[in-house]
Amino acid sequence: MASAIVVYNSLKGGLVAAVILTVLFGLIGYWAGSEWLIEASDDLTILLALFFLPPVCALVSGLALGSRLKKHAVTYEAPKWEYSPTVHDIGELTKTMKRYRGENFRVLATSNLLHFFVPALLIVAITTTPYYAGYIGIGIGLVWVLFTVIATVMVFCLSCYAGFTSSRNAASDEFTPKLIRETAWLAKSSEKIPGVSESKIVVDEATNGPIRIYRSPRVLLRVRGLEEWSYIYCWSNELRAINRIQCSLTLPDGSARVRWIWSSEDPYFVKHGERNVESYYVRFPLPPPQGHMDVKDIKPLLSNAVAIVCLEWLAAGGMKQSVEPTLQALGLTLPRR
Repeated sequence: MASAIVVYNSLKGGLVAAVILTVLFGLIGYWAGSEWLIEASDDLTILLALFFLPPVCALVSGLALGSRLKKHAVTYEAPKWEYSPTVHDIGELTKTMKRYRGENFRVLATSNLLHFFVPALLIVAITTTPYYAGYIGIGIGLVWVLFTVIATVMVFCLSCYAGFTSSRNAASDEFTPKLIRETAWLAKSSEKIPGVSESKIVVDEATNGPIRIYRSPRVLLRVRGLEEWSYIYCWSNELRAINRIQCSLTLPDGSARVRWIWSSEDPYFVKHGERNVESYYVRFPLPPPQGHMDVKDIKPLLSNAVAIVCLEWLAAGGMKQSVEPTLQALGLTLPRR
């Protein structure tokens, strides 16, 4: 990366500390397992002291060290970013984001529930196994000691990694692309809507030398037969949901552009752009499945968006051959002129 914008700081001190703590918690795990073999006690106080406190300390230490390493990983001097929209195929953007995450590992703030769940599960296993093993017998011997060592070390290492990846530093806010996964899922689901000929993802991209950042992903749909005259944008703020839709149609005579906007707060699409007419609600051509639309009703909402565009095209005098197959696929009858 360009040194004038992002400087990678040395993490040698933190890595040395991580190695020392890894060895230390391994020794503590060995000591705890060995103590239990000698005592063979089912006393809860002893079990908690030997097998609960050490892995919890490993968890807290790992999270703290990982977070500290992340905060000191880079020095960032923000330039003036200039964004421009770029269009991507779904598969292309997925590969781009995978490469982007690898290149910017030190600055991205991403969280994975698994990185927090596995250490917690290991702590439960370390704490409860000796209690039940006391009734089975202590013949497991070295196997139990080895498990305690490995599990305690894994708790520390995984929590350290979780602390690093989920924490933020000075560059994280601008470098971490938001809602990419949600938008990619929406784009893939949109391909199955009748009348949609193309589903792409638009992302605002800014570059500064070799550095590239992304923001504001949204889905771009084209209506079959009206690719040059219309488009549909849609946004997602959560997985498997659609939060905003914007449809646009240039009238057949090219005199004006009409827009319809739906958001999660609106009961219907709001129509804009008619001459000397204020914006107003447009009822759904296709009835909602439950009497109203919800952010999870992706197919009904987008089907209605396609239908609204096609019906407006016909009402404005457009050729019916352009939209007839789409309307039939949606289950709508062509209006008489």
